Amino acid sequence: MDSVRKMVVVPYEQQANYQQPQDTSVQQPLSQPSSNQSIEKRKKLILTNNEKLLRMIKIVLRLASVNGYDDEGRIRSKKGIFIDKSNIITLLNHAMSIGHPLIGEQEFIELLREAKVDPSLIIHENVKTKLANNYVRDDYENIPKEPRVTSNVVDIAPVVNSRKRKFDEVDENVFKENDEENENLLEDIGWEIPRKRKHDFLNSVYYDPNHPASFASVEKLYNFAKEKFPNANKDEIKEWLSEQLTYTLHKQARKRFKRNKVLVSHMDEQWQADLADMRQVSSENKGFKYILTVIDIFSKYAWAVPIKNKQPDG
Repeated sequence: MDSVRKMVVVPYEQQANYQQPQDTSVQQPLSQPSSNQSIEKRKKLILTNNEKLLRMIKIVLRLASVNGYDDEGRIRSKKGIFIDKSNIITLLNHAMSIGHPLIGEQEFIELLREAKVDPSLIIHENVKTKLANNYVRDDYENIPKEPRVTSNVVDIAPVVNSRKRKFDEVDENVFKENDEENENLLEDIGWEIPRKRKHDFLNSVYYDPNHPASFASVEKLYNFAKEKFPNANKDEIKEWLSEQLTYTLHKQARKRFKRNKVLVSHMDEQWQADLADMRQVSSENKGFKYILTVIDIFSKYAWAVPIKNKQPDG
């Protein structure tokens, strides 16, 4: 029994007034019930538990505000159905500790998001991360999307937001009775003149015999149109002219044929011949209806022979 030693246990508050009894026998020093270091550690543990309990109460109150669980402790899914074998207490303890996934964990995280629980209250890192990601996804989906502006507009050019705001700032009574003044006003605001207004101007100029650009070319008509509409371009003028029957009929047809050079070294090596039709005046030419013209390529010598028909002799 040499290893047995005597111990006296007293409350912590009475340790200061307690006096060790005298003992004449030789014994080893008594061990203290707890050191100052262990006392501080115990106090921190109590504070940690209190903080954990406070967080759990906050989460429960949040979930109760959105009817997140029923009287049996089952949590509610997105569809409003309470999940069997799920338990709010078990899931809450799981969220406040480290453990494996439980039944209804994903639905529990959705309820935390619906109740707008702060992720900093959660201790479980996996649950905290999933809850934070849900908040990030919600914030992204709620970002207002910018309207798309399409360019497939025929009569009027697309109007961007800045121009629209500038147009809204203009007083509604600012428009004049004169259309020309209104066009200048629209250009100052930043709007493009409608295409119909340009076409009306081109029509009045092109078909006016007294106007310098009457039945004129693209270049000349473009110069006059640019004085009226500074933002006009040649492509618009060409497009408008291509729709005018008068322009398409009178426009000079340009045909470029690739001709090979003819090289001759002496006379009568190669001739060029053509037949002139003179049937309308054959009565005045003794019945001759055609004239055969021939040119020598080398000497450029030409002669003509009248004939009455195209049939060969004999």
